Amino acid sequence: MKEKRIVGISPHSNPNYQLMKEAGIEWLRIYFGYPFEDHLRGKLTKEFQETLKRVKDLRNMGFKIMGVTPTPGVISWDKTLNKPIWQKSIPEWAGTYDSDKFYEAYREGCKELGRKTIGLVDIWQIANEMDIDVFRGPMTVEQAARFLKAGSIGIKEGNPEAKTSINPAGMNADSRYLFKVLYSKNEHIFDYAGIDGYFGSWSPGGPDNWPPVIEEIHRITGAPVLVHEWGYSSIGSVQESPKEAPPEGWNWVCIKKAWFNVWKKEHSEREQAEYVAVVLEMFAKLPNLIGSFFFDWGDEATCYHCGQPNCPAECGWGLTDSQGRPKPAYYTFKETVKKFY
Repeated sequence: MKEKRIVGISPHSNPNYQLMKEAGIEWLRIYFGYPFEDHLRGKLTKEFQETLKRVKDLRNMGFKIMGVTPTPGVISWDKTLNKPIWQKSIPEWAGTYDSDKFYEAYREGCKELGRKTIGLVDIWQIANEMDIDVFRGPMTVEQAARFLKAGSIGIKEGNPEAKTSINPAGMNADSRYLFKVLYSKNEHIFDYAGIDGYFGSWSPGGPDNWPPVIEEIHRITGAPVLVHEWGYSSIGSVQESPKEAPPEGWNWVCIKKAWFNVWKKEHSEREQAEYVAVVLEMFAKLPNLIGSFFFDWGDEATCYHCGQPNCPAECGWGLTDSQGRPKPAYYTFKETVKKFY
């Protein structure tokens, strides 16, 4: 029996919306920047206004939208310093992570996001992967929980009909803490429990690792589960993981241009396509799972983390290549959605 579940994607590079529709993709995951330029409830940034217009256009094309609220920042490549560094996403005037002013500014910013997107954005991901330092930076996990809570409250103040969730990068001590704190019986802040996962790439394993993860999240939160990111890299050799820690701000995948986990034999377009078919079929049948967003539409030309071309960390995830041409995974995605959804 075919299931009616969310079938979505992150449409970052070379988006071809006709090909997405032909593949059965109905939902798009869109990032929003912080809306206020120079002070609370002040002038809206050009970036925010451009994103708002894009979302309106996508809705007119027939897509549904999951919005992503701003992260505190991200560890990404700095061309001047020639290394990855922590770069803030919230304006300096909003204050520091240790001040009440910072969380109030985030709540007010998210309130504006919710208000401006009524009728446009159906569900929201609050920030991104706040269980890891790539997006949390110097914040503690307790501060991350406060940040996520402020964002969800703000979205709902702007649009009481909005639905929200978080999306840890995986199941670890910090993500379990966030789920327990933010989805406790005394709190009704979030509607779905989101999760990301890259079994066979960033994490050991493969498709069979998904069912116990979904079950554990539902058991902790009592909420329906939504996978915000999943995929399998189609590039990179496979090596044994170094024993020592990488230099500060770096990861070994960017340094070695290789993976230290693999599903079957290799990171290739062929194995990526097979992986996509297996996981999509599995996701159509798992109880307590309401859908998923594949990561992502197109291969990136360069890695945002290390600035290098063809880096496995960020450059081989797409259903299409860096020129916008469908890879084998696109066709298996399309066939599997048609068969099971």
